[in-house]
Amino acid sequence: MGIASSAQYSVSKLTNDPLMKTTTSMVAGRQGSELSAAVGTAIFTALTLGLVQSAMFLFLTGPILSFMGVGKDADMRAPALSYLKWRAVGVPAATVLLVSNGIFRGRGDTTTPLYCTSLGNLCNIALDPLLIFGLGMGVDGAGAALAASQWLAAVPLLYQLKKRYPFKIEKGFWKNADRAAKGYMRAGGLILLRTIAKIIAYSLTASAAASLGSVPMAAYSLTFNLGFATSQLCESVSIASQALLARDAGE
Repeated sequence: MGIASSAQYSVSKLTNDPLMKTTTSMVAGRQGSELSAAVGTAIFTALTLGLVQSAMFLFLTGPILSFMGVGKDADMRAPALSYLKWRAVGVPAATVLLVSNGIFRGRGDTTTPLYCTSLGNLCNIALDPLLIFGLGMGVDGAGAALAASQWLAAVPLLYQLKKRYPFKIEKGFWKNADRAAKGYMRAGGLILLRTIAKIIAYSLTASAAASLGSVPMAAYSLTFNLGFATSQLCESVSIASQALLARDAGE
């Protein structure tokens, strides 16, 4: 599960991080048709990237794990492959969830995403022991629980987004959407370069840990998750600052 999560994190981070951070800025201060185009472009792009990632985890899990240092004879390869395929079911929901968070943040609202994300987290907490131990699914249960929780969080958040900031395909949409897409590319390009540098370093360390065996990989995964958890404190300050700036820009 540790190496599978590392592989999934590396692949998804390349696209999701620039898209989410760029979305917040792109929707701030926009109104009317421009806001509709920006929101519609963001959701369409997120869903497209999510489906592409899902296909990668369904059909290219072997090469991905090999790149991460997990050989064909490694004892962790089979469960990692299975876990990634279960995770693939929830990847489109995860990308839509991230981008929807960015849109609400860009409009100065961090409360609505919090409620929906909390609902998904509670679902994950409840399903993990049920599927992993109760139904004896093991690692597969962890992947299935996470996928289900991502959809449970994404669907109501997308509903609230559609209700609050309506967007639809209509006359003039593609013209505004094309302008919004070019804006995403300009704003997200530098973020993508930074993300690539981070992922290269992360992938190399995860690959080195995986090559040492399952126990070192488990230790690496544990310490990485501890570091990731503490870094979220800094991320929360960043999110709050970005939301405040976006709100003021909108005014």
